[in-house]
Amino acid sequence: MLNPRKIIITTISSLGLLFISSISSAAQVSVGPYLMDNLNFASSLNSSSGSVGYYGTGSTSDITDADLRTFAYSTNGTGSINLGFSSNVGNGAGNDLALFFIGDPATVDITIGGVTDTLTSSVLTVNNDPTTKYMVDISGNFYDLSAILVDAGNFGVADDALISDVTVGLGQGQYLSLVGGFNTVSPTAVPLPAPLLLMLSGLTALGLFSRRKI
Repeated sequence: MLNPRKIIITTISSLGLLFISSISSAAQVSVGPYLMDNLNFASSLNSSSGSVGYYGTGSTSDITDADLRTFAYSTNGTGSINLGFSSNVGNGAGNDLALFFIGDPATVDITIGGVTDTLTSSVLTVNNDPTTKYMVDISGNFYDLSAILVDAGNFGVADDALISDVTVGLGQGQYLSLVGGFNTVSPTAVPLPAPLLLMLSGLTALGLFSRRKI
């Protein structure tokens, strides 16, 4: 279970009660030290496996809102969830995703595009000062906020390609609060197949020939 910190020298994240379901336009919000687009948080729970629980409302919306005080966890240490994005979150410059955990740092398996890596979250501090942490207030108890930053390129995602979903494995004592993207990209247009290009060029030539005869 979550263990609150007894000694608190902290800056609290200011997300508060900001929910994706009630937002229709983009805005910048602070999550710990990071400035993120409110539309870039995971917006759908595509699937789950193992034993997964939700804290807050007790429903799956606890992992698809933008509230640090709600989270998903595994009741037996073998849970896994797959989250999707409704906006054009993609592989841009630098880190592309941030996974936020509350409580102790978490080591989890992350899968993007069929590639899996095991990564560990780091406690977020103010100006790299270990005595000043970002924390989350849940019912008057304060918990450390930590994050895993993900470069989608390390998972084989091409530059400017969309990240459609991410799978996170949850072990015992790991509490996933938010998943959000830093980069919104314009996907590169898919090139037309060579036979279709030949057909289009032939039709164009035929049209030009017909016009000359007229």
